[in-house]
Amino acid sequence: MQFKAGYIVDSIAKVVADFKAKLDRHKPTDQNQLDQINGLLQYASSFDVDFYYKYAPDFKKLNPVLATLNNIITRGLPTRAPLILENLFAEIGLTEQSKEEFEINFPKLITPISYESIFELLHIIEPQLDITKANYGGNLGSSLEWEFIKKHPFVKQILESQRDFSTINSKLAGGKSVDFCFTSPYLHWNENNNRYEKVGRIFEVDGSHHSLSEYKYYDAYRDTIAEDENFETIRFTVETIKADNTDFEALIGRKIYQNFKNNFEKNIKEHLAEYSLIFIPFAVARVQKTVLEFLLVHPELFNKERIEIAIIERDLPCGAIAIKSLEELFFNINAILDDKDKLLLPEISLTVFENSKWVIDKKLHLQKRVEDESFFKKNEFDIVIEHSILRRSNIYKEADFLSDKAIKIRSSHFFDTAFGKMRRVYCADLLHYKALVEKKDDGSYIPVSKYEYHINFFIQSIFRKVSFREGQLPIISRALQQKPVIGLLPTGGGKSLTFQLPTFLQPGLCLVVDPIKSLMEDQVRVLKQNWIDCCEFINSNLKREERVKKLIDFRYGETMFLFVSPERFVMQDFRNIIRTIDVSKFGLAFSYCVIDEVHCVSEWGHDFRSTYLMLGKNAQRFAKTKTAKAVSLIGLTATASFLCFRNERKKMFFCEELKNKIIHENYRIGKEDAFRLKEEPLEILANAANDLRIHFCGNDFDLCTIINAKSGRCSENCRYCAQSVHYKTESPTYSLLGEDVILEEAKRQEKRGVPRFSLVTSGRTLSAEDLEKICEDIKKIKKETSLSVCLSSGLLTEEQFLKLKKAGLSRVHNNLETSRHNFSEVCTTHSYDDKMECLRAAARVGLSLCSGGIMGLGESFEDRIDMLMDIRDLNITSIPVNVLNAIPGTPYGELPKLTDDEVCQMVSIYRFIIPAAFIRLAGGRGLLSDKGRRAFQSGANAAISGDMLTTAGISVETDLILIKELGYTIRKA
Repeated sequence: MQFKAGYIVDSIAKVVADFKAKLDRHKPTDQNQLDQINGLLQYASSFDVDFYYKYAPDFKKLNPVLATLNNIITRGLPTRAPLILENLFAEIGLTEQSKEEFEINFPKLITPISYESIFELLHIIEPQLDITKANYGGNLGSSLEWEFIKKHPFVKQILESQRDFSTINSKLAGGKSVDFCFTSPYLHWNENNNRYEKVGRIFEVDGSHHSLSEYKYYDAYRDTIAEDENFETIRFTVETIKADNTDFEALIGRKIYQNFKNNFEKNIKEHLAEYSLIFIPFAVARVQKTVLEFLLVHPELFNKERIEIAIIERDLPCGAIAIKSLEELFFNINAILDDKDKLLLPEISLTVFENSKWVIDKKLHLQKRVEDESFFKKNEFDIVIEHSILRRSNIYKEADFLSDKAIKIRSSHFFDTAFGKMRRVYCADLLHYKALVEKKDDGSYIPVSKYEYHINFFIQSIFRKVSFREGQLPIISRALQQKPVIGLLPTGGGKSLTFQLPTFLQPGLCLVVDPIKSLMEDQVRVLKQNWIDCCEFINSNLKREERVKKLIDFRYGETMFLFVSPERFVMQDFRNIIRTIDVSKFGLAFSYCVIDEVHCVSEWGHDFRSTYLMLGKNAQRFAKTKTAKAVSLIGLTATASFLCFRNERKKMFFCEELKNKIIHENYRIGKEDAFRLKEEPLEILANAANDLRIHFCGNDFDLCTIINAKSGRCSENCRYCAQSVHYKTESPTYSLLGEDVILEEAKRQEKRGVPRFSLVTSGRTLSAEDLEKICEDIKKIKKETSLSVCLSSGLLTEEQFLKLKKAGLSRVHNNLETSRHNFSEVCTTHSYDDKMECLRAAARVGLSLCSGGIMGLGESFEDRIDMLMDIRDLNITSIPVNVLNAIPGTPYGELPKLTDDEVCQMVSIYRFIIPAAFIRLAGGRGLLSDKGRRAFQSGANAAISGDMLTTAGISVETDLILIKELGYTIRKA
């Protein structure tokens, strides 16, 4: 099982950082050097752990203290080393602490180490390790494979034997493997795929059977799919191996080969200081991570008074430092936790079994017991860890300190980026902390003295700050207690730390909303400079592929801090990810949502960044803690004018107030309410409307298609209509379609998954002959399909409706089109009252009603509201929203097109007026830039799909995809 964790001491970090600072990432050669060192550090932070039991923790039931400590240890790959280790290195004369007043730093090397030496040593290999066939730990498939590597002493260490092919390309599963594999430890950027990818070489030792045709075909297939993943396959025949002229230096790469060769030949004693400074920190992190993983699945150990631990150090000393540092973490976090959340670590009795040639100073054992193999054999231990940082997995069989309950830690052959194998934030129930400050009579705060040392431990360990700045601790204390907090600190006063530290002390994810792209980028940059890389940002400066990858990483807990813009919260895809963050097997949850520059809620919210107004509401609506509670909010600002916020917020959310009245008081809104809704910021209005839709209708979606069963020659003079005889258009003209044509279309729509089918005919009404034909059509459809049948055939009478209902008709459609006041501007050959009476007649015989209007006819906002109030009075709950598609040749052929925003606004307000309706996007939807996606997130939950009467629409197939993407379910009609 591969894990990720690593530490780096300040002195080594400074050499690396100074080298990086000289590079220009815009130059390909410099970027390549950055990728090499970053890859090596990342690789050194990966390691394999072989447990003696099946590793299967329940990520949904992690202990919150253990989860929190895990996140602190793994916050960077690598991250800054514990202070106990820095102090030890200074004490034994390897480094020296700086004399900074506010920072804790150990940047000076007593004996300088060059960047080149660090770079070379990070090519991990054990010097002078003698590997014979008897002690080789690889799984050889044949004796020929040993012949292949036996004369290459250090190559045996860097080639991974029998690697599972599916870890190279998942297309070939089923336990297939490669003979030998080398994976480059560097990062390799693929410009075409816009991502970093692994690069490697596969070495296959082919026996004579590989000359058979079936093997040649299979080998070629394997080589091709390996090449797809940047792994070149090199095949060796029996003859080639016997010739013994394999040039591994050329095959692996001369520079990288030389680095490994140099390290293999190193004199340990001469370079022990370098090895110690570079690798002991990584080893300490590995042991700590492994112990935490063991404790996560062995909670019974916390019931013991004492835990006996044995750590076998095959090379560099690390066990005593790792355990002591872990004890410090437990001690200090328990000191500030409520009693119910404490996880008290039993006394640890540690025995170290050292490799003396790797111990630069006995002080690194912290006076712990150091014993030999005979002591190991005679004693029982609760935990046995057998560790080597310079040996890779499965390259060497040890002959001493053997135990069937040992947990073996080795360096990995490659940094595994497969799903589920990356560094992960552990989430659990949030912890309950004690108040760390107390309020004085004058309103100021002072630290609670008995907790001050313990909280300072964490700011010193994680951020290397000596102590808190004025004003920081009161914010942190309230945040740790899961209370909402607004922090007002001056610019440069350390606002970021007031949410970063609480996040590290709670087992969860943190969303940070930042209004300015440069601010979020700076925060991520500063965190990474502090060797904390569990952070990312998403903004419009990134390519789409980068945004998607970072969002996926956050979705699966590979990122702890995600910085986003406020606009991200109004995107449905983002909301869906946040809302379902707990769905994966990793049991993820949030701890905080931070609103940076929170004064913008007041200052920008009513103007150009209306998305800021609802940030807190949206955050608590979508981001939940492990126990499904709303996430705690932290607001930060340096602007004193923010004090006006409390007064401003009372005026902000009329639509929210109205929504709650509708839900809880069955409130029926009036025209004045509608006009006030018109003044609300669109994003906020749309969110509230969508909430109403979810409350009253759930995720049901009503889908309908229509057939233009009779076209043209209409006697009415509706000024928008292409089928009127009063206007010259290119609209088709034909009589009522035959029964077979209509039935065939109905069956076609049913096969597509459409539950409702509507027949539409032109003209003022139906002739007796057409009425009889349509009744027969309806009977036939009802007999041969399961469709619900609707009809739109003008101004029919109660008698006609009764006949149609007996035939199987379920719903009548007749649009009011506009308000009573505006109707005469739209049509003069029939009246608004004619329409109203037609709808009432259909209702009297028990038919369902569908009626709406057309926006864009030159009507006013008041006209639209008046029409909808009349529709509400008729108890109509299927409401088509049509957008004028101006047809050349009609009087309205030159009217301007409506904006997407205006359509979404009206859809939202319609939802407030008739909250339980199915608001149906109908004619003109194709004019919207997104084909209605935003409107479906603003309260609409129905559509007429396919072509309209005389204009093209959105295909059923396109709509079905969109409906699924938005999380809707098509309801049965």
